[in-house]
Amino acid sequence: MIAVTEVPRGVREEVEHVAGFDWDAWLETETAGPRRITTTKSFAVIAPLAPRFPGETWFVPKAHSSHFEHISDDLCDELADTLHELLARIDSKLKNHGH
Repeated sequence: MIAVTEVPRGVREEVEHVAGFDWDAWLETETAGPRRITTTKSFAVIAPLAPRFPGETWFVPKAHSSHFEHISDDLCDELADTLHELLARIDSKLKNHGH
């Protein structure tokens, strides 16, 4: 998991490239499709279409926010619980496959 204080240049350029992009429609499509891992009240967890590395996973907030570091304690707890659940699922799968 990576947290940054500003949007990296490459990400900023991608976002600028898709000005007018309908984020809500994209998220609805992704959470209904095969890349959906799980959803919670506030987050969608998906496997990206073209991951940059094996196992890349996106925790996408459902609500728009300009500053992730200002999320509420409840939202932070939900994120932590969701991450814990995902890691437990990965651990279980690896144990079942003898790794």
